[in-house]
Amino acid sequence: MIWTELIARLVERSGRSEDEVRSVLNALVDETTEALLADESVPLRNLGTFSARWRQPRTVRSISDGRKIVLDGRHVPHFRASGALRQRLTERTPQTWRDPAQQEAWRVAETLVDDLDLYHSAMAPRGLSSDDEVDTVLAACDQAFGTLWRHVVDAYRGEVDPTMKGDFSPLAAAATSRWADSA
Repeated sequence: MIWTELIARLVERSGRSEDEVRSVLNALVDETTEALLADESVPLRNLGTFSARWRQPRTVRSISDGRKIVLDGRHVPHFRASGALRQRLTERTPQTWRDPAQQEAWRVAETLVDDLDLYHSAMAPRGLSSDDEVDTVLAACDQAFGTLWRHVVDAYRGEVDPTMKGDFSPLAAAATSRWADSA
């Protein structure tokens, strides 16, 4: 959303004129800016709090020639979303990690992959990447370990909740975190 769209939506929602809405928004921006310059925070109910933070000086390297450059410390604007806003945004995202069946599937997958790595690390798949799809990871593990991997998959199916039996993403993620980019 851009500034003009925000104004149009507020005009529609509030029934006020465009000039009134624009004036109020401009005043809000001006007052917020002045408060931040005075080192004050600006809380906006159900939205969050604007504040100024000090960023310490730091040394960085120039990309072009590798020289060290010292960046001075400076004040930067900071926004902390309110709990209500964070909660509403979180509700838009599937929270599968909160599901006990999902948690159990992850624990089983990590245990099986860790055991396989402990006893058969020499056979580990090479060239896995954290960007690989689930099917690619599973196929690479099957090719590298053969029957051992099929035993791992069978054990995974036997241990996890029936609702998770067809979801091999925890198994692939555990394998990827263990063997990705190994040489």
